[in-house]
Amino acid sequence: MICQSISSLKVRGSDGIVREIPPGEIFYPRYPEIIEPLIKAGKVRVIENQKPISEERKKTLDMVMSATIISIRDAIIRDGRWKHSPATHTAEQEIEQLQHEIMEGRGKLFDFRAACGRWKNAGIKKK
Repeated sequence: MICQSISSLKVRGSDGIVREIPPGEIFYPRYPEIIEPLIKAGKVRVIENQKPISEERKKTLDMVMSATIISIRDAIIRDGRWKHSPATHTAEQEIEQLQHEIMEGRGKLFDFRAACGRWKNAGIKKK
């Protein structure tokens, strides 16, 4: 589902930070059932109800995400030693969340690749 705010909204992200969505901003609600009362109240409008992703498309997305992670893993092996930390754990959680969003049609591969890069940078320990 793709939505647009009609009036200013305050939302709490998964990180606990409250941010404002200004009028006119387009966004993908993480939990459509929570957005439903805002739609009924006239604070949000639905721009597009997305069709479910086909199984073939899901397989392709899964292959692309797997190839991305393997590519980053190979770069880690080539460039340095890995050091697990709270930052790498946070990055891994972000990657997992993006994988779910992408498979549901709400996420972007661009964001997934960027999150993988942040994971690599957080965990690389130069030789």
